[in-house]
Amino acid sequence: MNRYLIVALLVIVAAVALYALYGTEQTASLSDFKKELSNTEKVSIVMDTRYSELTGPVMQCGISLARTIGELGKLPDNFAYEGDNCFYSKVGSMNATQNSSIKECESMLTGSVVFYIKYNSARNATSFYKSKAVIEGDGDFLNNCQLASMIGG
Repeated sequence: MNRYLIVALLVIVAAVALYALYGTEQTASLSDFKKELSNTEKVSIVMDTRYSELTGPVMQCGISLARTIGELGKLPDNFAYEGDNCFYSKVGSMNATQNSSIKECESMLTGSVVFYIKYNSARNATSFYKSKAVIEGDGDFLNNCQLASMIGG
């Protein structure tokens, strides 16, 4: 086999291995996530109502989380994804609600601990990562929004 082909294959295998190891965010425990939350200055809540059968529970969980985060002494930036639009209010912003593209809003989340809330009738779960929590579930699960009480005080 050609030596250059072998080297190219080794480089590709190494790149794939590095991506698998570092390219995706690793899951974390609730306590690790809470440590990151307590050490951060910037917190964001994303209420993703795209593809939702029910939008009310997504928004209600976002409100519950915002209240709890506020009690921790932090003011979160709030984002609502609806269709192709993102409506947001950022801490310290003069405008109450602004409109942008979802891509632009995603770029505003950099450096933030993010709570993603999504409706999902087939899965009731919260997944933790170092800098984000993904809450997805049906109406009852999201209305209950247990994570709000789990991160409080």
